[in-house]
Amino acid sequence: EYDPDADVNPFLHTYIHLAVETQIEKKDPIESYQFYNAMRKKKCSQHNAIHLIGAIFIPFMFNTLKYRKPFDLDAFKTLLKKYKTRHPNKILDLLDSESILPE
Repeated sequence: EYDPDADVNPFLHTYIHLAVETQIEKKDPIESYQFYNAMRKKKCSQHNAIHLIGAIFIPFMFNTLKYRKPFDLDAFKTLLKKYKTRHPNKILDLLDSESILPE
């Protein structure tokens, strides 16, 4: 059983994995593929690299679904480029400290 107040939604988790893995496989956007490779070169596991892309992807997806705004692909690609130079352990902190969605 899944408790929405205590657990990560397993369906959403699986969807994000699939979406990110598809981006990497198809190299679309290419920035996802480049980010993934940059993280792997920094000794980040495959699973954690996918989670990092997902952490960048989720706010954009949420913005699209909740507010019915177009997915901001350019801003998503810009963040992937920006964060690919960072150490994997710092990226989640940076995402928490910065407002990543444009107003």
